[in-house]
Amino acid sequence: LRFGATLDESLLRRAGDVEWLAETLSAAGNNWVRLVFRPNGADFTYSSLASFQEYDAAIEALGKRGLKVMGCALDTAQWPNALTPEIYAERVKNLVLHHKGTVAAWEVGSELNGDWFGGSTPIGAERVFKIFSAGAAKAKELDPDAQTVATLYWWEQTAPDYEHSLSGWLKTYV
Repeated sequence: LRFGATLDESLLRRAGDVEWLAETLSAAGNNWVRLVFRPNGADFTYSSLASFQEYDAAIEALGKRGLKVMGCALDTAQWPNALTPEIYAERVKNLVLHHKGTVAAWEVGSELNGDWFGGSTPIGAERVFKIFSAGAAKAKELDPDAQTVATLYWWEQTAPDYEHSLSGWLKTYV
């Protein structure tokens, strides 16, 4: 059973509070923390060692308190419309290689059946699946001991079409 919290990029504005936050999350009974890696416009694929500095201290503080980290490679609303399977696999590769052994699970697809990927010029469901699949394959290849996670959005009756509903997505892609 997992009980946890999500830390998004607002964590980066509170870097001085990381130790306190990790202690508070642990004391509250959390055993997992979902850590969302920001889009990082200056280095989207995290190819520079400097891009990791802002997360390393947080992951260390969480780990010291026995909290397992699920790294979210890129949250739903952050997928740019120019994203390709190759670019995403490169981002996942760099994140996984840097944090191997300190991140217990990689969420490489968040709310994959959503229709908002890519913002004002949405990415189609087939391309979303190809991008996700490239990220999942890369994570599994590089860190087979870590869990690879995908989440789906529950909007069965309100989805814009069957393909985006939970059951429609599962039937189409699984």
